[in-house]
Amino acid sequence: MFRILSLELVHWDYWQRTNLPLDAPIVTIVGPNGSGKTTLLDALRTLLAQDCSKKRDYKRYARKSGQPYTWLRAVVDNQRGSGPGGRTHPFFPILNDQVTLVCRIEKKGGDWTRER
Repeated sequence: MFRILSLELVHWDYWQRTNLPLDAPIVTIVGPNGSGKTTLLDALRTLLAQDCSKKRDYKRYARKSGQPYTWLRAVVDNQRGSGPGGRTHPFFPILNDQVTLVCRIEKKGGDWTRER
């Protein structure tokens, strides 16, 4: 397991550029309906190559921004002991204390493609 320390969204849905610190022991996401809570969680799901919630997909979020690309970037904890069983680094053989995960989505031809 690893901790996400920060998340950056560029041209994701209506967020043109947002950087969210997530390094607190407890992170709470609150807001009224339609304020972007699920949009934020779907960005994390997309970054981790998981399906978005319900009938949504990453193409919907990329299309809404009106830009030809979008990207997501997270800095995650890679310290020894935070990996499976606590004996290794989560992203072994990378030994740095932090690792950056990036997902770029761009329009190619008439469709959106995700690159990791």
